[in-house]
Amino acid sequence: MHLNIPGNNIAGEIPGEGLANLSQLVTLNIAHNRFNGFIPSQLFSLKKLQFLALGFNLIEGTISREVGNLSLAGLYLEKNFMEGKIPIEMGNLNLLQRLVLSRNKFSGKVPLSLSNLTHLEELLLGDNMLTGEIFPLVQNMSKLGRLDLANNSFNGTIPEWLFDLENLKVLYIGENHLSLKNLDKAPRCEFQALSLPSCNISGHMPLWLCKHTQLTLLDLRDNHLKGTIPVCLAEIKLFGILLSGNKLAGSIPPCLFNNRKLYNLWLGRNKFTGPLPNTVGNASALRVLTLGGNNFCGQITESISSLSQLLLLDLSENSFSGDFMSTTFSPNSSLAFVDLSSNRLTGPVPMTFSASIEVLILGQNEFSGALPQNLTS
Repeated sequence: MHLNIPGNNIAGEIPGEGLANLSQLVTLNIAHNRFNGFIPSQLFSLKKLQFLALGFNLIEGTISREVGNLSLAGLYLEKNFMEGKIPIEMGNLNLLQRLVLSRNKFSGKVPLSLSNLTHLEELLLGDNMLTGEIFPLVQNMSKLGRLDLANNSFNGTIPEWLFDLENLKVLYIGENHLSLKNLDKAPRCEFQALSLPSCNISGHMPLWLCKHTQLTLLDLRDNHLKGTIPVCLAEIKLFGILLSGNKLAGSIPPCLFNNRKLYNLWLGRNKFTGPLPNTVGNASALRVLTLGGNNFCGQITESISSLSQLLLLDLSENSFSGDFMSTTFSPNSSLAFVDLSSNRLTGPVPMTFSASIEVLILGQNEFSGALPQNLTS
């Protein structure tokens, strides 16, 4: 009844004839292997099948129209090489709770029949080539908890009612041709992840975000947001704050770096000013810190060198000044990418990084003296 063999590095085609003999099969999970070829038609004759997980393989081809013959509650096909249109017959799966088709090459419009799937709790279609309007199909899906439409070519206006879906916790809809006027209206749901990059959002950062205490990811990159970062955001233990490519100004609240869970902080290409807070080094889990393309000034705080997990540091295109040589990173530092270009840094060329660094960009500063000998290592 249940065949679960995920993550075993199994290669070859899916054995259709053998699986067809398992007439009592309820669960088939062969995800995270190296299966290739097409989905065999015999799978669609398994009348009792409720859970089908084929994600993270090398499967090609299209979704057969026979998929509508099944009584699935969960269908997972993510991270394969599948293509073509989503079949109309998918709308016959009226018991479906989770539909995961992300990270494939599906194209065309999503069929209107998907509006029949009123029991859906997860609809993940991100990273495909899907087009057309999507929200009229979602309106009746009141049980949705996760919605991922990111990185497609959907168009239209993001409706206000989307934020009235009380069960919605994870929303990824950026990198399309969608627009949302602003984020003024407080949602009825409580987000755990909110990702709306490139959605033409204007206005100030909404204060209602501070009430979403379960929020771990906030991604509002490449919009038209203005004003300052709300200090109350520091009280939420966010893993990722991605706000680059807006019109945000003012200084970074020093308390933002007291979050020891903060993993990614992207604030590049804004209008931030002032010196960096000395509290930067408190964010001990920080892996990516991008502050390029702002108006920061003053000396770069030495506390940055205590970020032992940091992989990428971008401080380019600001007005930082002074000698960076005093900022010494550990020889065991994880730092792989450093961009300090287009500032007003002076003194010797800094070589206070781990020898494992891969990219070091120091141009358009005011460094002087000879190139250091240890550059050769």
